Amino acid sequence: MKKQITFLLLLAFFTVGSMPSFAQSVGINNDGSSPDGSAMLDVKSSTKGFLPPRVTLTANVTEPATGLLVYQTGAPAGYYYYNGALWVKIYGGAESDPVFTASSAYGITSSNIAYWNTAYGWGNHASAGYLTSYTETDPLWTDSPSYGITSPNITNWNTAYGWGNHAGLYRPITYVPTWLEITSKPTFATVATSGSYTDLSNQPTIPAAQVQTDWNAATGTGVLLNKPTLATVATSGSYTDLGNKPTLFD
Repeated sequence: MKKQITFLLLLAFFTVGSMPSFAQSVGINNDGSSPDGSAMLDVKSSTKGFLPPRVTLTANVTEPATGLLVYQTGAPAGYYYYNGALWVKIYGGAESDPVFTASSAYGITSSNIAYWNTAYGWGNHASAGYLTSYTETDPLWTDSPSYGITSPNITNWNTAYGWGNHAGLYRPITYVPTWLEITSKPTFATVATSGSYTDLSNQPTIPAAQVQTDWNAATGTGVLLNKPTLATVATSGSYTDLGNKPTLFD
């Protein structure tokens, strides 16, 4: 079977070689589509790949042509192409060079390069005459309240927005809270609001004589201090005991 396939392939190539000069492309596929006009050989498959020649070492290839592609099975294994002077490995692994990984170029991706090339294609914009500064002169705009908004205003507002919604958290400056709204209040003793001696704790023990003072006592705890000297009339209640009595006429 293998010999038959080899024979058919050789027959196909010889047939192509004998075709007229206008037949420049060869297509190998299983859907009967025509080969691409830009390719000498167009191989197409949705389930199989292209397997190039495999060599143990590229050094074993004698007189390689520029652009020759092979797969080296020996170390370091991989795809190699000959650039006319030496074999170059088609690199597809992860960079592990510690010097390169320390470079700022280490993080450059293929997408970055594609973007930069696209931007370069836009041309030099340095002298394109772009507006770099402008003073607003629209009279309708200058009459608007937003005319005076500055960049610091916007920065401050954005900062305030980051503080979150404070609605309902603050009171007017004239607001006076009720006693019940005050937090962390101290616990007052009953006497603080009653004002009653009986609500005091640790009341002193008062001798009975200090609360039952004797007017006539001359000594002891029952003595009334600083008592006034009373006129005789204060206790007798008699007119005759009055001083500076008026003169009465018959």
